Amino acid sequence: MLVAALAGAFYAGVIVGVDQFQKMDSSAKASLLTAELRALRAGNVEKLIEGKEIDLDGSVVSALKFQESGLPWLFWPYMHSWDHTPSLQRAAQYRRQYPPVVPKHAPKEGADDPADLRGFAREVTRSTAILIERYGN
Repeated sequence: MLVAALAGAFYAGVIVGVDQFQKMDSSAKASLLTAELRALRAGNVEKLIEGKEIDLDGSVVSALKFQESGLPWLFWPYMHSWDHTPSLQRAAQYRRQYPPVVPKHAPKEGADDPADLRGFAREVTRSTAILIERYGN
């Protein structure tokens, strides 16, 4: 009985936890969307495109770190419910056509880099190469 109760609590925790995790950053996303919509309305399309390119760079890094972590099992029973391949193929095709922008914004060697943008740029470069190699065909 105790094992069944613990299993039920674990299963409910996974369902509630995943749902709440996805909702956790909704207010920040809403704020970013308002800034993007204002940029679109003002005709600042290039600035908006650059911001989206940076978002894509970060998402590619995160997606590959998720794959490499070996922890997708944490989302059992949902770990196999979403095939990431089509999404990553689209991202790889796009990145083959349009290279990442983060490396262009990294501070030059020897310049201050308190947020480690050079390190992030290296990670973006590495992740983009892996993305294209795995999914770019």
